[in-house]
Amino acid sequence: MSSRATILVVEDNERLLDANARTLSEAGYSVLTAPDLATARQHINQVPLDAIVLDIILPDGNGLDFIEEIRALSSAPVLLTTALGTKDDKLAGLRAGGDDYIAKPFDLDEMCARVEAFLRREAMHRESSPSRELILGTLKLDTVADRAYLNGKDMQLAPKEFLVLLLLVQNKGKTLRAEYLYETIWKLPIAGDDHSIKNAIYRLRQKLRAGNCDYSIETLRGEGYRFE
Repeated sequence: MSSRATILVVEDNERLLDANARTLSEAGYSVLTAPDLATARQHINQVPLDAIVLDIILPDGNGLDFIEEIRALSSAPVLLTTALGTKDDKLAGLRAGGDDYIAKPFDLDEMCARVEAFLRREAMHRESSPSRELILGTLKLDTVADRAYLNGKDMQLAPKEFLVLLLLVQNKGKTLRAEYLYETIWKLPIAGDDHSIKNAIYRLRQKLRAGNCDYSIETLRGEGYRFE
């Protein structure tokens, strides 16, 4: 795990923003800060990020809504922070695409440890993956870096988008139910809410079509999705 991984902290409380940034800096990370979504957007567009610590309630928007925009630009895992700490709030954050959730007030060392866990899991995945590449025509999946390439170009997939595509590709020709995809990748019961899966499939289809891929994701009404 690189001690100079770049972390973006998005927080409108100046004192908490400074405390979060200082803690991560002291742990050896390169830290960027943003008091609002506009500044966060600039950083995400300009700098490759390894993780994002994102407040949900911000002066110019909602962090949960912003996650979809993040996923179009970066595959960095997102740690959500908020004073809203009920079970439903946590589930909403995870279903919106967050990778972890910590309720305020939180211990700064715990926040730092959760970021470290993101990076450690990525490093362990790289070391333990038995097969690095899966290639189908012009599509290549790097299962160590969790990146997909189409015609040699990085598709810039979010972590869960990559996992959805990987699971479909690994089961090419088979129909996978939305419940199976969600519960396998999100590690949560779908509870009748397939919004996250539909969004992931929609974005994957757009990127596959834009790259003139030899394959496509088919929808079988009432049955699920199939990679053909």
